[in-house]
Amino acid sequence: MVRRKMHEKVTGELMAKAIQIDRLPESARNELYDFYEFLMSKYTPSVKRSRSVNGTKTAFFRKVSTLSFTLPSNYRFDRNELHER
Repeated sequence: MVRRKMHEKVTGELMAKAIQIDRLPESARNELYDFYEFLMSKYTPSVKRSRSVNGTKTAFFRKVSTLSFTLPSNYRFDRNELHER
């Protein structure tokens, strides 16, 4: 119970005041910013774009087809040549 009252008091005080980070050194500001991003990612619901599985598969195979190529008909795979130096 005491802990909750203390939390409410601290929360209310922080809500009423702004943190002046311009007084901090740059490295401390960067750490504070990184910590803020961590808190935002942990405590805010993430918005996920919903893509259909079919659309994802289509996009994947479209990309694969742009990178695909055909081997010559007389191509012969030789492991020894592949590992030759």
